[in-house]
Amino acid sequence: MTGRLWWVRHGPTGATGMLGWGDLPADLSDKAALGRLAAHLPDDAVLV
Repeated sequence: MTGRLWWVRHGPTGATGMLGWGDLPADLSDKAALGRLAAHLPDDAVLV
């Protein structure tokens, strides 16, 4: 199988300071930024 890997590692959380192993929820309020990101990713991408 061949293909292209798109690694979107993390998103904004709204937290300040250093983040360690905490599992904070992502801040998805910036719809414009999410739209720009989505425009660069393939429509049939697999979410892992």
